[in-house]
Amino acid sequence: KGIEARFYRLLPEHGWECDLEHVRSLVDERTKAILVNNPSNPCGSVFTREHLLEILAVAEELHVPVIADEIYAHMVFGGATFYPIASLTDTVPVLSVGGLAKQYLVPGWRIGWILIHDRNGVFSAELRDGIERLTTLILGSNTLAQSAVPKMLNETPPEFYAELNATLEKHADFSMQELSKIEGLVPVRAHGAMYIMVGIDAESLYDIECDVD
Repeated sequence: KGIEARFYRLLPEHGWECDLEHVRSLVDERTKAILVNNPSNPCGSVFTREHLLEILAVAEELHVPVIADEIYAHMVFGGATFYPIASLTDTVPVLSVGGLAKQYLVPGWRIGWILIHDRNGVFSAELRDGIERLTTLILGSNTLAQSAVPKMLNETPPEFYAELNATLEKHADFSMQELSKIEGLVPVRAHGAMYIMVGIDAESLYDIECDVD
């Protein structure tokens, strides 16, 4: 579709936070939005409230809206807290992307949504029209699954979410424990989502020069 993606660095030594100076260096007059993935796939990180405010400050400074990929919203553990980024600003317009697939463990349903947070009318009518057009690229929605959404969102007992997060934490702890035993692998502790990133010490591994190998 003629879109250029520019990838900013993350800082593994700081919980995979965004390198905001690198973000600044990538933004120019052609930049349409900053994408923020939190909780993170594939890093397993969960941004603090303070870091989210720092991201919003950069977005406001550069006059760029935020697209928030929050498909793993509330899937956090190990003392982490999830903050919807749109709840932390009254000035930066945010498109929040969410869905059922992850938290409700129904990936095949492919049901999601985009929430428009635009308190000051920055987004034009063209944006809403564009979103509607995107929804018609693929027709044939699963209306049976859609009919279950209100009950899932409103009547799922809190115990389900607590048990899910406890299971994720158990698996993350096990992965951290076992991967740490392998020479040359340096896992970074996860605090959310379903993933853990692993650093590679290439010098301690035979016949491997870098992580690409």
